Amino acid sequence: MDNNHNISPFFIRRINHHKFEKTMRKGISYIYYDSNGVDNFKWRLVKATLENYIYYKYNINIDELPPKEVDDYIEYMIEIYDPVLKAYYYNFKKTGKNQLQESNNIDQLKKFFFNKWGQEKKQGKIPNIYDISKLGLESKKNEIILFFMEYMGYDGNSRTEIITKYLMDNTFTEREMIQVMGDFFDGKLTIKFDKVEFSEEDEENLLNPTKNYIDLDANFIVLEGIFYDPDTGQDIVFSTGNNPFDDFYSYHEFKEGIIGLVEYFVHKVIESFGFNIDKHFNYIEITEG
Repeated sequence: MDNNHNISPFFIRRINHHKFEKTMRKGISYIYYDSNGVDNFKWRLVKATLENYIYYKYNINIDELPPKEVDDYIEYMIEIYDPVLKAYYYNFKKTGKNQLQESNNIDQLKKFFFNKWGQEKKQGKIPNIYDISKLGLESKKNEIILFFMEYMGYDGNSRTEIITKYLMDNTFTEREMIQVMGDFFDGKLTIKFDKVEFSEEDEENLLNPTKNYIDLDANFIVLEGIFYDPDTGQDIVFSTGNNPFDDFYSYHEFKEGIIGLVEYFVHKVIESFGFNIDKHFNYIEITEG
């Protein structure tokens, strides 16, 4: 190991180099088309591989780990695999672009995501498209949204219909919120939406939304929640309609915090489907109860 790298024991214990290198090969074509030169390709391929390896093998979101430790390990792996990574890049540049027709590339992309979502289902998780940007596939977002519609069996002509079904059909926990937001308070939360209503001032084009034409009203209920109160050293158990506090002010303040958390989650879900909150929405109103 290079002494210039201070590698976290977290990665040393968990990464099998042979399996890691094998996993990297699967992402070559996707990362190549979205990279800007060989150095950018190396960084993005190693980072995307690390994110997927840690998440699918250990159910750990890389955003939960110390950023410097992650960056140090990426640099370490690039140094280890530099000749291999360069070979991936230049070989694909020479032969891959000619051999891979766009239709075949799209078929491979679809197969990749169908397999990904199938694995998530098997693990009891809710299939999602939160990690498109992390995978370096932002330029393929429109195609992936359509794949997601097909996989989930969603019928509809607009992304607002897809988001409505996604939010209404699922029960969300802190696990999904951590995956989307990268952070969470010290506790647990299980919510269910019982109202998701979009109002559109203009007819939406599925892949080319116009400016500031959407309103959203949504309501959720808290099925179960546990929050650790550092002031008392005790867990606060709460749910919709259940006030765990002695005074209304504390309850109202706590409830507003939960609403703010869920509103941020909803924003991130909306953005994962290609919307820009500031550009495409007039307002978003999230309530609880």
